[in-house]
Order: sequence, then structure tokens, then C-alpha cells
Amino acid sequence: MKISGVTIGISPLHILVAVFCLSLFTITGIGMGDYIIIGWGVLFSIVLIAIPAYNSYSVAKSYEKLLPEYEAQSKYYRIAGIHDAMLGKPVRIRGNVEKIKGRLICRPAFTVNDGSCSIVAQHGAPIDLDINEGDKVEIVGMVTRR
Repeated sequence: MKISGVTIGISPLHILVAVFCLSLFTITGIGMGDYIIIGWGVLFSIVLIAIPAYNSYSVAKSYEKLLPEYEAQSKYYRIAGIHDAMLGKPVRIRGNVEKIKGRLICRPAFTVNDGSCSIVAQHGAPIDLDINEGDKVEIVGMVTRR
């Protein structure tokens, strides 16, 4: 989903939690005969969806602003050449995607191999590209330690 040209992602996990809470409010409201509880459940579920959507929007907006700066400052490196002294510096790598994790929570982490070594590249915001295992990718970002 896009808002003002910025891709946001609401994970299936967030939707599942919102539906579960809404069902609990509905069961409680029907069981007690107080239908106002169902209205509160709807409002609560909307908030449970709105908070991650806003967080996703703000993170994606900041990435959108930082990307041109990273692209201008980054240099190509082989993955084996990335070391602790490069923490906080923008880099650019090319390689093949070996494994993808985190799609369920809309925060994909890609294991990328360029022939010299493997590295995990994590994207903190949802992306609208369909990247699969075996695809060739170019990654621009900052070196961090997790």
C-alpha cells in the first residue's frame, strides 16, 4: 500500500492480532448484551492497525530521504572486505540472494552472497519489489552490527 508515494506495509501478524482482539470484544459484547463494547473493539482494532502503519510510513519516508545521500557516498565493496572499521559508513554490494527471512512481519532480511562471503542485509521498511531467492541484487546501505 502507498500513501503519498511512500510504500507502507502492515504485516499479516498485525492484522491477525487486530482481528483476534476484535473477536474477543465481540464475544464479550454479545455475551454481556452490551453492544457498546463491540464499538470499543472496533476502535481498538483500528488503533492496532494504525500504529504499525504510521511507524512503517515514518521509517519508509526517512529511508526515501537518505537513499540519495547513501547512493552518492557509497563505494562498491566485496562482502569479505567489509569489516568493523566500516561501521556507520555507506557501502554498495552486489550479489545473489541466498535466503529471505522476515516477510511475515514486513521487515525482510536477505542473506546475500557475492562469491567471497555472505552477509545479511536487512531492510527496515517494506519494499515494493518482488525479490526471490537466486535473484541478483545491488544493495546500498550503511554498515551496522546487530
